[in-house]
Formats: sequence, structure tokens, C-alpha cells
Amino acid sequence: MSNTEVLNSNATNGKAIASLTLGILSIVIPSFAFSILGIVSIAMPIAVLVASVIGIIFSRKAKKEIVETNEGGRGLATLGLYFSVAAIVIQIIIALDLLIISKFTII
Repeated sequence: MSNTEVLNSNATNGKAIASLTLGILSIVIPSFAFSILGIVSIAMPIAVLVASVIGIIFSRKAKKEIVETNEGGRGLATLGLYFSVAAIVIQIIIALDLLIISKFTII
């Protein structure tokens, strides 16, 4: 086993870290923006969906690279996938909730 193989087996995959970061940010940023800053914008769900989709893509690529290169970070990639999917589901629930509320709101 060469030195580069030993280093690669101990390294954490960068895409796995990026996936986890995007997944967490996809959940935390909208909550922070709404509850603390009071920001309500149509751009927020779009930004969350874009970040979540990129997080899912990074997660899938990271898992493939981890298998090929024997790097660490499989758990990070899995959590990134879970958080990104959860952020999308939360955005869908919020959108449906707002749609239902708007149907029954008397102006």
C-alpha cells in the first residue's frame, strides 16, 4: 500500500462535507430568516430548493467517489441526503399549507 492510498483512506470526501453543509443550511437558513429577521420572500423557497437539489447531487456523487477511492465521509453524505430531502419536504408542506389557508381565508 503506497502513501497516497493511506492518505486517501483517511481523508474525508469533500462532496460529502458539502452535501451535509447544504442540507443543514437548507433547513436552518429559512427558519433563521423568518423567525429572527422576519424575512418572508418568494426567493427563500426557491433558494432552499436549489440548495437542497445541489446537496442531493453532491451526496450521490460523494457516495460513488467514496466507494471508488475508499475515502471517509459516507455517513456525512447520507446525512446530507436526508437533510436535503427533509428540506424539500418541509417546503412542500409549507406551500400546501399556504395554499389551503389562502383558499379558506375571508378577505
